[in-house]
Amino acid sequence: MNHNDLSQHTITKYPDALRRKILPPKNIRLKIPSIGLGYYRKYSLITYLLMFFAFAFIGWCWEVLIHLVEDHVFVNRGTMMGPWLPIYGVGGTFGVFVMTVFGKRLLKYPIITFLAVMTLCGTIEYFSSFVLEEIYGIRWWDYTGYFLNINGRICLEGVLIFGCAGCAAIYFIAPMFDDMLAKISLKRKLIILCLICPLFIADLLYSKMNPNIGKGITDYKSDYMKPHPTNAAVREIDIDTSDMIFKD
Repeated sequence: MNHNDLSQHTITKYPDALRRKILPPKNIRLKIPSIGLGYYRKYSLITYLLMFFAFAFIGWCWEVLIHLVEDHVFVNRGTMMGPWLPIYGVGGTFGVFVMTVFGKRLLKYPIITFLAVMTLCGTIEYFSSFVLEEIYGIRWWDYTGYFLNINGRICLEGVLIFGCAGCAAIYFIAPMFDDMLAKISLKRKLIILCLICPLFIADLLYSKMNPNIGKGITDYKSDYMKPHPTNAAVREIDIDTSDMIFKD
């Protein structure tokens, strides 16, 4: 190869060499910054089951903490005896499932996701209250007197909190939890489920016959519920007539 051929070869190949140095290989996907921790993902059945128990436990801790801070007393909240509130487990897991499976296109719009999760959780809470009252004749929560409540079963304050918590679960908690579970072997995850599920089922059966009731759990109307606007008026006309004598 003479000098002219070498120069021509160098000129021809130089752009390709420069392109290879500047551009990344085709098989490398560029990560586009976005909110969350990779929320576009598919969760396995085992992950959903463990997620249910995780959210149920977080919900129990949340409600226990509220009473510790506001009333300075420990209250085992919920219908069951164990440290779990199934309504939080169902609401959180179902919200993640619906939005990541059927609402993927909405996930890039956090405000729309927030409204969807808020509606979903509010619906779950309303019908949970209705079913529990039909079965036991007792309410485990009552929002009567709260701003924009519906039959005392849900209120604006509650669904706003659930909407924020649901978005946190979808964009951050669930992906983080899934990444953590990915580091645990399948065998160990099955062992964890085999230990938790029998305890949960036993608690569920026991609580069906002996629901968790009592101070701070179902007698919220006297001590723990926010005062209803008419309570003061009712107390003013609450007169003991046992010693009164009625004349014709």
